[in-house]
Parts: sequence; structure tokens; C-alpha cells
Amino acid sequence: MDSVSARAMLRGIHLIQADNYRSVVLAAFKYLTLLRTSQFPRWYQSEIATISKTQFQFAEKRAAEGYAVTLAERMFWPVPTDKLLSAPVLVSEWEDNEGEQQIRKALESIQVDTSRVVLMAKKEEHERIAGGEKAWKTEKWYGTGYTVERWDDQFLTKVREEIVSKRVMVHLLFRRALPTTSRNYGSQERMSSSLPTSMSRGTILQRYLNVRL
Repeated sequence: MDSVSARAMLRGIHLIQADNYRSVVLAAFKYLTLLRTSQFPRWYQSEIATISKTQFQFAEKRAAEGYAVTLAERMFWPVPTDKLLSAPVLVSEWEDNEGEQQIRKALESIQVDTSRVVLMAKKEEHERIAGGEKAWKTEKWYGTGYTVERWDDQFLTKVREEIVSKRVMVHLLFRRALPTTSRNYGSQERMSSSLPTSMSRGTILQRYLNVRL
């Protein structure tokens, strides 16, 4: 797996009940299909870069002990020493179309028949959903029980048919003006409260591959 594909991971989706996990997986792949057929203008990345710069500039103070441990861990990262503070937060602008190509390459690498979905639940819950006992293995480092199964052909066919036959009736965000990147330190109001609703926690574009349903 190349470096682009290795980073193409979706965030966890918390389910109240795990019974409908297949429907959630189906919805996630529909969303990925939307992204594959969408355009990614350069201003998307520019907007994300501006937001990340603002968040870094006005970051809240953290406990010294925890922050020191975090910095020590970052020293193993393949980044210049002078970027240890900013590397996890700041996002670079696209200089050409290479950024979009990397995103599209990552999107193409996430296919239902080549991806891995992790369903975490108690043993009893897994076996209730499966309708019987499962052949459990034990992970050697933490002793966690697990089992690996392949999608059945019926589900794979359903996903492919749903993606091809049904149009996804959503769209990406249109462009809107960014709020000011300056701050009055005399104000008690948090920076996030001055952001528009759709941008207070980052735009949808910050979550290209971090799907939340």
C-alpha cells in the first residue's frame, strides 16, 4: 500500500445499535462516490489552510507535562525540527494540481472489495448480530479478541448496484467569505463562536475522507 492509500482512512462512526452497520457502510461508500464525482477547486484547500492557521495562532494553552510528552513523540515524525509545533495543525496551500491528484488517488483506493471495516462491540453483541458463535482469535499485544470475515457476495453486489443506480442528492459547500483572522484579546468570546455555523468546526472539505454520518 502506498503512502497515499495508507492515509485514506475514515474516522470511527459511533452506532447506538450495531445491527444496522451494513447500512452505514453503504451510506459511507455513497458519500465517497459523491466525492469522486465532485470538483475540488483550489480555494477549498486555501480555505482549509486559512482556518488551520487561525486555529494554530489562537490555540488554547495546554498542560505543560502533557504538551512536553506530545512534542517528544513528534520528534520521531519525518518533519523539520522547526515544524514540530505547527506540523500537526497547519495545512499547506496547493501550489499546482498535485494536491487534487493525491486526493483523487486516495479516493480511488477506497473500494468496498479492497477496504477493511472494523466493527467494535462486546462479544455477546457480535454473536447476537451474527446469529451464533464466532471463531475468535486473540491479538498478541493486548489480548483483544477479534475475527476477520470477508463481505459476502450479496452485500458487495448491493453496494455496487446502489452506487451506480441511485443519485446522491447532496452537494459540497459553496464558497463563502471567511471570518477575520484577527482577534481582540480583551474579549472573552471564543474564536470559534465568531465562525459561521458550517465552518465553526471546519468545513466539510476538512473531512474529505473523515466521514461522519
